[in-house]
Amino acid sequence: MPMRTSEFNPVHPSKRVTLRDVAVAAGVSVATVSLALRDSPRITKKCKQQVVQVSERLGYVKDSKLSELMSHLRDNRGGKSGSTLAIVDAGEGEVRDGYSSGNLEIVSGLREVAMKEGFSLDCFNMAEEGLSARRLRQILLARGIEGVVVLPSPRHDLLVGMDWSGLTTSVIGYELEGEDFYRVCPNYLRMMDELMSQALRDGFRRFGFLPEPNQQSLRNRLVSSSVEFHLSGALGALQVDRFTGRESDTESVSRWLESQAPDFVIGSCEAWRTLCQLEKSGRAAPAFAAWDIAGAPSNVSGLDHRYKVLGQEAATTVLSRLTRQALRESENMLTKVIEGKFRRSESSKWHLSSLENAG
Repeated sequence: MPMRTSEFNPVHPSKRVTLRDVAVAAGVSVATVSLALRDSPRITKKCKQQVVQVSERLGYVKDSKLSELMSHLRDNRGGKSGSTLAIVDAGEGEVRDGYSSGNLEIVSGLREVAMKEGFSLDCFNMAEEGLSARRLRQILLARGIEGVVVLPSPRHDLLVGMDWSGLTTSVIGYELEGEDFYRVCPNYLRMMDELMSQALRDGFRRFGFLPEPNQQSLRNRLVSSSVEFHLSGALGALQVDRFTGRESDTESVSRWLESQAPDFVIGSCEAWRTLCQLEKSGRAAPAFAAWDIAGAPSNVSGLDHRYKVLGQEAATTVLSRLTRQALRESENMLTKVIEGKFRRSESSKWHLSSLENAG
């Protein structure tokens, strides 16, 4: 949170106070400070007052040369504002309020940072709105939007051929390939290492997957490499034969359980619901952990991707890079890895439990 004026340390008079100094002290971006000091209507009154108080306290004096440069840059953008951040969602998946369970948390993190910095959000669901990559770019340029965050989605094929030039884009996850992005990703290896280590310590040896990871995805290759590493070092541990049906098909899952007898299953929340239904009907269910606990009850063990933190980091990355570009500072593209974690269920056991939560 921004510091109170009384908490600021005095600045040595021989040191020229910069916009960056004010931004750090106020807990906002350089872009927000610049807009606030220009009395821009795109910044909230509360944020503007905070920035002005901090700048006065620190003794900030406007740099006329820098102001001239920034005015020139704004004029060359045709008067378009950089006060909007676009969220691009290819859609599909388990959706609520227009977003999947994980993406809801991401958007929450994005919104938190955007509000703090005085930016608004403009959301584009490509599948739902029938947008092509070309049309999306036309809309972004027409609205003067320069910062973009791309949400995780199985339908990134909708963005193939997108011209990202002139846009500062942060992609969450590994699915959308390309070299023109900043990237924010969970640490899949560490999360799976924690899960597999605990499961093996608890004595499980026959592992199955619902559904089987698609090896075309870098994320799934990372997950699979962790699984293979841990199984190779554990006596008697193995991965049972692949499940080839749909995890929502109780009959297919039941036959697979019967033939392969896994004592531990790692899968989707849909797979969890199917196993719960089978257990309700009297079939003994294996232990279970979810690839992703977003949207799952608290009694389900699995991987916590920390989606809200991913959203916060993606928004912060885009806004800070926009500022660097305005100041003509160069920086190589980078990938930020966010430390996710393995979450044990409330019961500290692997059983499905609380079957009344299974829809």
